Amino acid sequence: MVAMIDPEIVFEDDAILILGKPAGWIVNDASTVGSTPVIQNWLDIKDYKLAGMKAFRSGIVHRLDKETSGVLIVAKNQLAYNNLQGQFKNRQVKKTYTALL
Repeated sequence: MVAMIDPEIVFEDDAILILGKPAGWIVNDASTVGSTPVIQNWLDIKDYKLAGMKAFRSGIVHRLDKETSGVLIVAKNQLAYNNLQGQFKNRQVKKTYTALL
């Protein structure tokens, strides 16, 4: 079994949190996750303002698959959440993926 690595805070200011999401973590909580670590729960433990607000997906503005590691953007307030959600919805955010074989 592989040891789980905690998410890494890459950048943080008053509006956003940029996390390095390790592979093996699920982004959003669900009844089916079992003992798999969940970013949404990690944010709640860290007591981020939007963490418990399901209407704002705990501030999470996009997802990464469970087995994908990478940068995850989390809004820390409602204004940042709405702004970032709009940017993702309108495809103003450029995503680049690198695969290691």
